[in-house]
Amino acid sequence: MLCILGLSLALPARSQKEDYNWVLGDLISTDSLFQMAIMNFNHDPVSIEYVPKSVGMDMVTSSLSDSSGRLVCFSNGTHIFNSEFEIIENGNDLQPSQWYPSGFFSTQGMTLLPVGQRKYLLVDGKLMHFKGSNGLWSSGFSPATFSMINFEESAPYGRVEVKKEAIYNDTVNFHGTAAVRHANGRDWWVISQKMESNKYSIIYLNDVYPKQHTLQSIGDSLPPGWDHSVFSPDGKWYARYSWWGWSGAGCSSLYLYNFDRCSGELSNFRSYRLKDDGPGGVAISPNSRYLYVSNWDTIFQYDLYAQDIFATETVVAGYDGFRGEDGWPVRFFTPQLAPDGRIYICVPNVSSRYLHYIEHPDSAGLACKVVQHGIKLPVYNSNTLPNLPYFRLYEEKGSPCDTIWKGEREDYAGILLHPNPGGASVNLRIPGDGLEREGQLNMYSTIGSLVLNMPLPAKTTDNSINTNALGIGLYFYEVVVNGKRVSRGKWIKNQN
Repeated sequence: MLCILGLSLALPARSQKEDYNWVLGDLISTDSLFQMAIMNFNHDPVSIEYVPKSVGMDMVTSSLSDSSGRLVCFSNGTHIFNSEFEIIENGNDLQPSQWYPSGFFSTQGMTLLPVGQRKYLLVDGKLMHFKGSNGLWSSGFSPATFSMINFEESAPYGRVEVKKEAIYNDTVNFHGTAAVRHANGRDWWVISQKMESNKYSIIYLNDVYPKQHTLQSIGDSLPPGWDHSVFSPDGKWYARYSWWGWSGAGCSSLYLYNFDRCSGELSNFRSYRLKDDGPGGVAISPNSRYLYVSNWDTIFQYDLYAQDIFATETVVAGYDGFRGEDGWPVRFFTPQLAPDGRIYICVPNVSSRYLHYIEHPDSAGLACKVVQHGIKLPVYNSNTLPNLPYFRLYEEKGSPCDTIWKGEREDYAGILLHPNPGGASVNLRIPGDGLEREGQLNMYSTIGSLVLNMPLPAKTTDNSINTNALGIGLYFYEVVVNGKRVSRGKWIKNQN
């Protein structure tokens, strides 16, 4: 039985083990081959642990561990589970469970991110269906949403405090959502592609709330398709693989952009149509030099250091014809870079007990060593690898966004907005002698809009705040001194 010990420990600023447990599985079943497995990267080589439980997995998954590498929570797109594989409080029906009882069918349809000590955000959306310009039905998210998950002492087994709050209403592809850490080393960028356009939705996640959302137009317009995207470990590249083949005339394309982690802007658009056609995905080597495309029967490598990147295309593996015990072919689907430096690749179209991996992805050409069906799982896995950012990327030193505290830091840990919940007037209590210099209070709605801003005088311990103009609901606040956030929290208005 897995346990949930250690969740009361605070996550340090330099935690690097958030991706140390990958939860895999298939449809809900009592059959032992359709239970669950965990790839545990606390061991070298990775250990595969059988879990005699079945919650349902159908392609989409994301999981998070704590600073010591213990599993905290995971989601199959339909529900959020804790390390006991139990649905956490208010963590049910992210998507309608009557439609997706065994998990949500999507590649990268959501992502889980740490945003504080024992607090996490899940970013996904409300599923909707529409007829595309090609006359075929497609699916997307509208609106995009977030849920805030708490594993503090008051909720050791997990509780969703904010559920499916809208971030924006543009319809985005429900495949291909990727995240990267902001250049300040704390916050996150999350990018999705707006349906049937060349626009990208870029969300700035600041601590525990979406602070801003922008749409950037760049490059070619993408038709509805099956997409997979990734940021490089150094955060400077954004790659997107897109396949559309529903009409019988398939097409697989690769899109490359540079990314500014400070401004959240894409630039230097490049595109390339692959010779082979089929669903697949992208991954980038730990040294951020080599881009890999897994494409049904073929794995390609590209050198991102080259002046003409696409001219460096090298076939590093072709499907060897291997079939599982059930007779189904074990081809190449979506890849994911792991903490052990390998890139693991799952199998498309069918449930499979096998994974491929790239042993030395930092090496050029065949020296990268693709090992086909090199991992045999104790259970069947439904086209699933977790959607995870690269967690070992922090502040970009010397950049305009490098606002990490250096040297001595003023300790305002006891700042408190009360009563909470409250009404038309609340008090901001600052311990000790108050702020050492003038600051300001910013309060935001759940969609990241600034709804209140007021100065905070120095040496004042009690600050009365008029919240009469705010509607009933949840708000997030921050205290800023000299341009740096020294405290943040959430406040609920429950009466006028």
